Amino acid sequence: MTGVWSFALSITGRTNEEIEARFHDLFSRFREDLIAHRFVFHKRTRFFTEKLFGSESTPPHSPKLTVKIDDVDKKLLRVLAEDARADYVALAKHSSLTAPAIRQRIKRLEKAGVIQSYSLFLDFRKLGLQHYSVFVTTNDVETKRFVEHLALQNKVSFVAEYLGDPFLEFGVFVENPYQLREILRGLEASFPEYRIFELSLFEETLVSAGPPRCVFD
Repeated sequence: MTGVWSFALSITGRTNEEIEARFHDLFSRFREDLIAHRFVFHKRTRFFTEKLFGSESTPPHSPKLTVKIDDVDKKLLRVLAEDARADYVALAKHSSLTAPAIRQRIKRLEKAGVIQSYSLFLDFRKLGLQHYSVFVTTNDVETKRFVEHLALQNKVSFVAEYLGDPFLEFGVFVENPYQLREILRGLEASFPEYRIFELSLFEETLVSAGPPRCVFD
């Protein structure tokens, strides 16, 4: 990244304690190389990449049933995390199930909200766009309204909420910094109680935004 931070990364774990332990292990190994850092817990993140092509943002999925994830489900999810285009026949090669049985499992995972959506992983720069990360302080009373407002903006690519500190992050894809300035001015006019306190430019994303393999272990 270019801006306040040189890079950003995500750490996954089953508990907050496990995540914190992994972070401290990483930090202790590179203590001499890190000048400063911020460590926050993700609450939820919504992505709106479909807006890039003129589509409206997809509303949050409301799960219609509860499922227990077994080893077969994890294997299928692992394959889809690496290639969301894999069809039922291709998925069947990774298990002893038939393609129709795979289809039933995938539909069940979708209805339960385990699979929320399918998307492309894009390089914004090759589309002539710049992708910025913006941090703002929040007011707990108005956060929901602010997030809903961001979700409707056609240049906002994601909204990330965090536990603890009263701030959230959102992404903006623009053709130039002047467009970014106009968008931020519009947000400040609509929500004067919010304050933008940090801004960075995404230079390169080294891995997919999908979950790491440890999620399926």
